[in-house]
Amino acid sequence: MNDPQSYFGFGKGEPIDIINLAKNAKQAENVFFTKLKARLASCTWFKKVDRPPMAYNEYQEKKDTIIFYNNIRAFSGHSEAGSFEGFNPLVGIFDEVGDFEYDLAKFCYDTIRSSAMSRYGKRSLLLFISFPRKR
Repeated sequence: MNDPQSYFGFGKGEPIDIINLAKNAKQAENVFFTKLKARLASCTWFKKVDRPPMAYNEYQEKKDTIIFYNNIRAFSGHSEAGSFEGFNPLVGIFDEVGDFEYDLAKFCYDTIRSSAMSRYGKRSLLLFISFPRKR
């Protein structure tokens, strides 16, 4: 997509976010995000750069963030981080959500869902990765 901000009715350069949430920082960084970084690094189409991406196939990698062209950002977050308000989450990934404390899971879900729905409506995507741990 040449201009995703225009497609979603955003201003030029406004961020579009993908947020991965895990129960804690170690899980957030070491599971999903490590795999994502490895797949980007092994894909010959993508090119890692040490500056803001200026081409459609470039990305900049930071500890808990990957920035793609057109200010599309992927974040590795965790439920201990507090509020996620202010992000533009097109995609929210709840990694091992069955291991979250219920109240914290509800808070994270409500925050990400309300931000996603207010910006993207039915075009947003929330993914829940887990296996049953409790009723």
